Amino acid sequence: MAGLETHFFSGTDALVRELEKDAESFRTGSLCLEDFTRNATARTCALEASLRGVSDFRDACDSARTFTPSRNQRVYSQPISESRHYRITLLGIHRQFPVPVHDHPGMISLVLVLEGQLYAPQYEVTPHGSANILVELTPRSEQTLKRGDIAIVMSETGSLHSLKPLVSNALCLTLQLYIEQTNELRSWYFPRTLAKQGMPPALWYRIQHKEICNGI
Repeated sequence: MAGLETHFFSGTDALVRELEKDAESFRTGSLCLEDFTRNATARTCALEASLRGVSDFRDACDSARTFTPSRNQRVYSQPISESRHYRITLLGIHRQFPVPVHDHPGMISLVLVLEGQLYAPQYEVTPHGSANILVELTPRSEQTLKRGDIAIVMSETGSLHSLKPLVSNALCLTLQLYIEQTNELRSWYFPRTLAKQGMPPALWYRIQHKEICNGI
């Protein structure tokens, strides 16, 4: 986004380096998940606070609020800053078009809620058959996020998640850290059959695709 890349480049790089250090400390056991979550929330909220001082970002937020989904674009996605180490994106998620279950190979993904509420469950996956096209998904954790809350998605906490706005549309800032080099395509999961009342679908289709929507 014009005006943001230059303004935030050095500050964003410093923030990402601190988050990478925290992530490594967590993965080696010297930082607990609670402390990692607290640090990640504080750093990402500080980034969002600085972004709100820039008119281009405020304009993008206005566009996200008034975004009307279409068949070809169901989620508002505005890149904020990107390097070979990270990507920061503003998302506007419409209540009628939740983000399907998906993974983040080689990444740590942080989702900060700016406005609205998000239901953000994470899942474990079990292949069903040798082709790995049909899978079983088991809920691992369930979160309902409000403004200022953050979801962290990584292999240690469940690398699959979905995002569903509650009550109204949701505005989010996502920060994806590229922590491993991988050529693996991302996977997106769609229910094979409609869920029975109170019961999750038994089987899901797994579709590999680089991106369905940038920044998710």
